[in-house]
Parts: sequence; C-alpha cells; structure tokens
Amino acid sequence: MESRFEREVFSEQLKILYAGYPQSLVVTLAVASVMAVVHSKASLPILVGWLVAHVLVLVVRGVLALRYRIKHPREEELDAWAWYYMVGLAASGVVWGSAGVLLFPEESLPLQVFTVLVLAGLSAGALSVLGVMLKAYLVYVVPVLVPVVLHAFLHGGQLHLSIGILISLLFIFLYKAASRLNDTMVLSFQLRYEKQDLLTQLRREKTRLGSRLTRILQDFSTEIYIIDLDTLKVVQANAGAVRNLGYDEDELLKLRLTDICPSLMPGLMSTVIEPLRSGEREYVVFQGNHRRKDGSTYPVEARYQISRKEHPPVCVVTVLDVTERFRYEERLRYQANYDQLTGLPNKTLALTRASQAYARCRMNHTKMALMFIDLDDFKHINDTMGHNAGDEVLKQQSQRLQKVLRTTDIAARIGGDEFLILISDLNDEIDTVLIAEKILDALERPFTVEQKEIYMTASIGISIYPDDATSPEAMLQHADAAMYGAKEKGKNTFQFFSISMEESAERQLAIEFELRKALERDEFSIHYQMQCDAKTLSPIGAEALLRWNNPALGQVSPAEFIPVAESTGMIISIGDWVLQQACNDAASWSTISNQPVKVAVNVSSRQFRSGTLLSSVESALQQSRLPAERLELEITESLLVENVSETMETLNALRALGISLSLDDFGTGYSSLNYLKRFPLQVLKIDKSFIMDLENDPNDRTLVKTIIVMSQSLNLSVVAEGVETEYELEFLCQHGVDHIQGFLVSTPLPRAEFRDQLACYASPSDDERCRQVRAGLSEGTDQLQ
Repeated sequence: MESRFEREVFSEQLKILYAGYPQSLVVTLAVASVMAVVHSKASLPILVGWLVAHVLVLVVRGVLALRYRIKHPREEELDAWAWYYMVGLAASGVVWGSAGVLLFPEESLPLQVFTVLVLAGLSAGALSVLGVMLKAYLVYVVPVLVPVVLHAFLHGGQLHLSIGILISLLFIFLYKAASRLNDTMVLSFQLRYEKQDLLTQLRREKTRLGSRLTRILQDFSTEIYIIDLDTLKVVQANAGAVRNLGYDEDELLKLRLTDICPSLMPGLMSTVIEPLRSGEREYVVFQGNHRRKDGSTYPVEARYQISRKEHPPVCVVTVLDVTERFRYEERLRYQANYDQLTGLPNKTLALTRASQAYARCRMNHTKMALMFIDLDDFKHINDTMGHNAGDEVLKQQSQRLQKVLRTTDIAARIGGDEFLILISDLNDEIDTVLIAEKILDALERPFTVEQKEIYMTASIGISIYPDDATSPEAMLQHADAAMYGAKEKGKNTFQFFSISMEESAERQLAIEFELRKALERDEFSIHYQMQCDAKTLSPIGAEALLRWNNPALGQVSPAEFIPVAESTGMIISIGDWVLQQACNDAASWSTISNQPVKVAVNVSSRQFRSGTLLSSVESALQQSRLPAERLELEITESLLVENVSETMETLNALRALGISLSLDDFGTGYSSLNYLKRFPLQVLKIDKSFIMDLENDPNDRTLVKTIIVMSQSLNLSVVAEGVETEYELEFLCQHGVDHIQGFLVSTPLPRAEFRDQLACYASPSDDERCRQVRAGLSEGTDQLQ
C-alpha cells in the first residue's frame, strides 16, 4: 500500500512529465525533419510513413498533454493519466527506434553513423525531461536504442559490432544517470514535502499556541490591564484582575489606574508614565499596594510598558501579587535579626540598636550601658539533662529578662548562654545597678524543667558610655571583659568595667600570641613534684607540671596560659609534648631508683575530646619504652560528665593498655559517687583546698575522712595534695591516706634537680643535702606551685 508521500511524489513527477511535453514536441519535430532531409535518398514510402507515424504520435501526445493541463486530474485519476503518458512515450520510442532499422542504409556508412548519433543524442537529451521518473525514461530509451543495437550486431563486421557495444555501454551509462537523477528528484520532492508538512504543522501549532496563550493570559492569576494613556482608564483587564480585585468586569472598566493602585499619586504617576512616553525607558517596575473592592490592600509589583503597535498607543500593566514573597522576606529579616529559640534580638540586631542608641546618646550628651550576661555553669545543664532542658532554661531566662527591664531597654541573645542588655538614656549609673540586681534576683527562683527544679546564677559585666568606651564595639568588648571579672569574683554577681580588666584582656592577647610559637621556640619545660608514701615518705611517683618561660612575658603561670591553650586548641599539641617528655624522663628514672617510680600527667578535657589521646599515649610509651603501669593520667571530674559513652570507651581503652587513671581535684567539681562507680579509676586525689585548713576547720576534717572511707570502700588509692604541715600528715596517715604530695616533702623541681632528689632518696649517702631531702626539707620551699 502506497504511503501518502509516495502518492505526492508520483503526482509531482507526472506534472513535470506532462509539463515537459511541449519541449519534447519541438525537439522531436526538429530532429525528425533533419533526419528526413539527411535520408532524402531513402525509399520515399518508408520516409513518408516514418514521418507520418511521428506526426500522429506527436499529435495524440499533444492532445493528451493539453487535456491534462486543462483537466487538472484528481488523485484517483493519476494512474490512468500516467498510463496514457507511458503509451504515448513508448510509441514515440518505437517510432524513433524504427529509424535504427529503416534509416540504416547498407550502402552508406556515414548515414548509418549519423542515425546512430541521432538516436544516442535523443536518448541522452531525454534525461532532461524524462529523468524525473526512471520508469518513463526506460519506456522511451529502450525502444529507441534496442533496435539499432540488434541491427548493428546482426549486420556483423568489426565496425558494426563496435557500434553495438558502444550503444550498449551508452545505454548502461544513461540508465545509471537516469537512476541518480530520479533519486535526486525524489529526495528533492521528499524534502519539499516534509518542509511543507512542517510548515503546516508550525502554522497549526502557532494557531493552537496563540489561542492557548490568549486563554492562559485571560485566566492567569497575574493581573493584566490595558490602560488608556490619556485618561488612565482601564480599557481591558483579564480574569485574574477581576478575581483579585473583587470587581466584575463592567465595574473594573469604569475605574482609573489610580483607583486600583492608590500608591500611584498624581505626581508619582507622571514619573512612571512619562519615561515610557518619551522612550527614555522601555519599561518601568513599580512596587506598591492594590486596593480591592472591599477596601483591603495587598502588596504588588507592577510592570508598565507602552505598546506602540496599537493606535493610539496603550499602556500594558502586568501586576504580580507579592504577598507571599513579602511574607517570606519578612521571615528572612526576622531570622536574620532575631534569635529563633527565645525570640529576642540576636547579636546583629543588638549591635545595630546599640549603634543607634550610641548616636542618640552622643547627640543628646546622655549615657548608655551595655550588660553582658553569661549563665554560670550552664554547660552542666546540657551535659547532664540534655540540650532540650538547656533550651527550656534559655527561654525562661529570656522571659524573666524582659519582665525586669524597662520598656526602653533592649534584651538580646548573642549566642549560647550569653545575653546582652542595652540601656540607653541613663540619668545615673545607679539605674544600671538596680537593673543588674533585678536580673540576679530573677534568677534566684528555680527554673522548672521536666518537672525538676534547676537553680542557676549569672555573671554580669557592665560597660558605660562615655566613661568606659567611645564605640558600641568597644563597649561590648569591655562588658565581656567585665563579665569575666564577675566570674573571677565568684560568679552570681555583676562587675563594672575597669582599666585593670582591659590590661588583663591585653595580657590574654599577648599570652595567646606568644603561646602559638612557644613549642617551636622550645620555651616549655617540665617540673616534677614528688609523691610519697604517707607512712614511709619514700617516693612512689611524681606529678609532671608544665612551666613556660617566655622572653617577652617572662615566667608565665600555668593558671594564666593553660586556659588560653584550652580555648584556642593549642593544648592538644602542648599536651602531646608534655606526655612524650614525661614518659622519656620517667623511663630514665629506672637507672636512679631501685623502686619503680610513676609519672602522673594531667590530661585536659580538650585534649581528651580531640580523639587522638589514645594514639598519643601509645606513641609516647612506644618511643620512650616506659612500661604502661608506670604512667598515670590525671583527669578532672568535669570530663566524666561530657559524652559519657565516648568517655567510658576511651578510658577503658587506656586502662586496657595498663595505664593508671586518677581523678584529680576531687570535691571541687561535679562530685558524684555514680562517676566513681562507673568509670575504671584507680586513684582519687583530694584537692588541696580541703587539706590546707584541716587544723582549724572541723568541716574539712569531716569531709576528708568521708572521702577516704568512700575511696577505700571503692578500692581506690587516695593521694592528698597540698600537704605542708606535720599535723596534716599525721591526720591523713591516721585516717588511711595512701600517698601525699606537697611542700612538706618536695616542691616542684626542674627535671635535673628532681633526678638529684630521687637519687638522694635512693642513695645510702649521708651528706647534709640528702638528709634534708629525705626529711622533706629540700631547698627552694619558697617556690610556688
């Protein structure tokens, strides 16, 4: 079954064939006349008959061509007309082919050659007209050339055989040429057909899209208006405008643009339209409010553009309801300026308000105050009760702050458990004191979280403008410094900024700066303080104490630089160095003392949480070849409440190496029997704050006895720190303390001096210095720990 395309191609081929007939008629008559003249000596009846046959065929074919042109046959008639054409074409071919026999005189070789050339030329020339359809070309060429080829072969002789062969080769060549021409024409028809089909589809799609676009624009939720430029009246509006404004279409067409958009006051309207009229702007975007029929308004973004294709030109207004966008932007602004948990302004907004208040106070010559509030030990709430409980405390804290402040004061949460209070237009600093006292009083009431009562305190730092600082940033910095001053005073209090605090802050910065290169410059050293058996006073170990001597700062106390190292993270690399150095030194003591002497190394919580402690310990033991049982790690109580599962895993891994674990400064932190029971500890150290007043404070004596009994019941060795008097030693021995550490037996000594001290204990030498050492009276007792 033929496809639609094949029928289209067939129709086009037939049109070309019939259209080319006049050209064929002229050529045929001209060539036939020349043939008749050249062969005038041929038999007259044959020549006349041949010409008459030509004329009859040409007339019939001419009539058919004329009728085809006039009739414009329908598609179903094309096959018949093709048959007519083929019959006429075959007849012409036969008439011409007969010339290869009838007009091929035996006596005249030139006339024979002439006839062959004419027939070959006609066959080649027919390509221009008949090559459009291969079948038509073959119907014509085969009867033209076959007779002369057969005649030549039958005639015999070398020349005639050559002519037959040449004509046969010519036929093959012409066939291939006709085939290529036919394929080219068919491809051309195909491309034209596809192009026409594509154009038709494009026209249909354009029409469809046009009607769809019109329908979409009409029903679009975006408002579209056509406005008369002279009167500003609504000429046309889409369904979106009708729906959004609440008017019906007739009511809307009675309104002017300013009735719909009251934000466009007459003066403002000219600034929107005039740039469009003059061509200065292609379009103008305006943000304002549209007013509905019921009087309510909503934010919009309108695009105004003049269409000059209309006569007269009109203004096309496309309006987008941006209510959701405004709400989203409001949410973004809120999130950027307010704390999500408490709803208070965040640090960004607080500093902005502080800058505004600062400018106002500077202009009015009044004072302002910044309060920096930090909740004391808030981390303990998160660690023991979880972050949800901590969040609830922060929310209740923010509510209490807002209740005690004046309406003109601003409370903000600037991060974690830190709050900022801005008090502007102060008449007297006493107002700041009253507010600070109210805040502390508000915190005295317990917070109820998860049906539990939680007690909190706060430390408050206060900075005053212009007394303490001349910029909001400096005020915040000074209030922060004052807050740390309040913590140093014991917490649960407030502190005003002072110059000494600024000096302290500068000192902290200097320490941090110098500390960063202390390891590289080899500025650290380790002193060792001996630990002795409480009854025999023989050495059983030593605590490694870090010391730092800096060329610029001098001898810096560990109480100063250790917190800085903790906060900056430098404590990890410093701690690794101390661990390695202490292990190296302890390994060398085996050549001095007959008894194995342990070394105790403090481990900070930051170092413990780094995740590298276990590998650092293994490396230090391996490099120093110190037996693991001679290394003791001292940890603090606060470490035990942080990430309990991870802490337990690390401690068990350390214990598996054979290392002793000691709980340092027991009683000063979050003391809990649960920690002592759960964790793999071997040693408990009683903090020196309980030892130093044993002689005068019965409460301290009771506490120390209780700690000793408790430790013994848990199979823990007890070390008492800070032992300085015979009374303290006697009391501790009497109640079962295992080991002591303090000035009574030794001060912290540099590594070389400690080796000498250890040698004196181990040596039988009876010189004066060794006697003093063994008696616990070595030189240097005036040094501070």
